[in-house]
Amino acid sequence: MSFDATPPRGQRVRYQPVGLALVFAVCVTLLLTVLTGGLLFYVLVAGAVIALVGLLHYAVWGHNSPPARGSSPAAPDAWQHARDVWQETRDRGDRH
Repeated sequence: MSFDATPPRGQRVRYQPVGLALVFAVCVTLLLTVLTGGLLFYVLVAGAVIALVGLLHYAVWGHNSPPARGSSPAAPDAWQHARDVWQETRDRGDRH
């Protein structure tokens, strides 16, 4: 029989501050939307559309593309240099 004076501690809710902040942000946004006559809603929609277009742009073209072949007289040299650097790096890795 155990007579422990302190009861076991309950698990602390981990996401409670995040949830409360989210509820607070939604309430403030709704209040400002009502006070501005719906103008804030359109501003938030425009911001979300701009963010979405930016994320889609990054998803499609967010990587470094290799230089175009034949676009200028220096392009084949740059392409060859990139290929040589890649080959040297690969060869260095095989020498372990």
